[in-house]
Parts: sequence; C-alpha cells; structure tokens
Amino acid sequence: MVVPITSVIETIRPGPEDLHQLGTSESLLSIRGRFIPMIDVASNLGFPDRDPTQPPLLLLVETENQTQCALVVDAVHDQRQVVIRGSIRTTGRSPASRPRPSWAMARSRLSSMPMR
Repeated sequence: MVVPITSVIETIRPGPEDLHQLGTSESLLSIRGRFIPMIDVASNLGFPDRDPTQPPLLLLVETENQTQCALVVDAVHDQRQVVIRGSIRTTGRSPASRPRPSWAMARSRLSSMPMR
C-alpha cells in the first residue's frame, strides 16, 4: 500500500490503554484527548485479521476532508520520492511541470506482494 507522505501525521505504537472497542468490530485510538477511528487495512482488503496479541502499528493520517484516521499496518516499509507520470490529456500539463510528490509505503500483511 502506498500513502502520500504529506498525509501522514505520525506513526504510533499505542499501548492497550489507548485502544478502545466500539461495538463488536470498530476500534478507536485515544490520542491527546481525542478519539480517532482505526481502519485495519488488511481486513478491509480481505486479508485475515491481524494477531491480536501483537500491538498494532498505526499511521495517523489526514483524510481528504481534513479529518484524521489511524490506518492499522504491519510495518512502515520505506519512504521514497516517486514520480507519477500521466499523459497531457489527463493532467492538462506538460511533463516538465508535473509535481513530484513524496510517498510513504506501509506494508500490511501483503508480504507476498512485491513493493516497488
């Protein structure tokens, strides 16, 4: 999975006191007096649930509508500068003027899939 580095606020390895169950399947992270929804990336992609005996690694990210959520991942794999090239038809800009965003890569039980 690739996440724009500009969306990542911080990585968190929370303690048990920071994790709260909401109903039977939803979890919240308590951080700095706020409750942030947690999204298990692997589970949402149809992979098996993570081992509940292991503390989760969370990527606290800012969403498109300026709210925050915590993505549950197995590891932060790498941070890289990635150039995304599109055609002039789709971007309306010349190749030289395209932005070159930075991305963070997080691996979430997808270890059999190569990360590039």
